[in-house]
Amino acid sequence: MQKLPVVIEDLRKHRPEQLAELLLLMTAGLSDRPDSRHLGFFEIDGMAHVYYVLRYPSGHKVLLVAAWDRQREPASDS
Repeated sequence: MQKLPVVIEDLRKHRPEQLAELLLLMTAGLSDRPDSRHLGFFEIDGMAHVYYVLRYPSGHKVLLVAAWDRQREPASDS
């Protein structure tokens, strides 16, 4: 059986370098963290960004929902 190429569907017009990094992660065998609150959603750590995606059941297509810089710290609640 032939493996299908990875397809990324972008919801919010992310920057080309973000899409390129995510595609590289997906084709290289990504390391992802499942979102325990949302079935099928994952966080993927890249070198420069963290990506939040929905992985379609077919396995070769993902929906890029959000991306944020890894260096940015979450806002404090003070």
